[in-house]
Amino acid sequence: MGMCQSAGATAAKKQPGKNQPSVGPTPTLVLLRPGSTAASGEEDPKLDSTGLALAERVGHAMVHEHADFDVVYCSTRRRDVKTTNVVLEAIDRLFLPVEKEANLVETNTAINEAAGPVWELDIRPKLKAGLRVLVVAELPTLACLVSKVDSVPSAVAADLALEPGAAMVYTFDAATMTVQQYTEAPKPAGEPHSDATADEPSEATAPSHPFAARIISAPA
Repeated sequence: MGMCQSAGATAAKKQPGKNQPSVGPTPTLVLLRPGSTAASGEEDPKLDSTGLALAERVGHAMVHEHADFDVVYCSTRRRDVKTTNVVLEAIDRLFLPVEKEANLVETNTAINEAAGPVWELDIRPKLKAGLRVLVVAELPTLACLVSKVDSVPSAVAADLALEPGAAMVYTFDAATMTVQQYTEAPKPAGEPHSDATADEPSEATAPSHPFAARIISAPA
């Protein structure tokens, strides 16, 4: 595509650059797993020091990605709420309202089917409206959402392997709501760009899984 565009085309679709979020303006879903919790025996433990450090590092990774969101969801668990707040502070979006959903709380099963209605009634309509959505929850909940987004059987989504403090990034075609398969070999998150690519959005780890998302990992 050439560099010259009409004023109307430019207004309709901004090109991502230094001061624009790399995850927009197309409908985007980011699924983030929180870090580890303290071994306190509590039903709802807090993040431990490692988990808090992971939340801070993934927040910095989001800054590197120029991430931005319109809508935020998390479970009512303390570790998910804390991770959400740390990430939003890192990207200067603490003013965003956070929808705390009990149906996003992890279950003792591989798939938290209770998250299905949240996808159908809340998250999917927001994506259809062209919004950028962040969801912070544990693996059983994320696996349910992945099964909906990628249209894969629950048994496949149940094998989701996402390390603590990592996020899956899905983008969608705004007209058809078809999830876009991420196939480009990217640069690792945190790797500095050369002058030739300084205006390009940062990239994350190439997917090594059967899902359409790319992965943002908390840098060491």
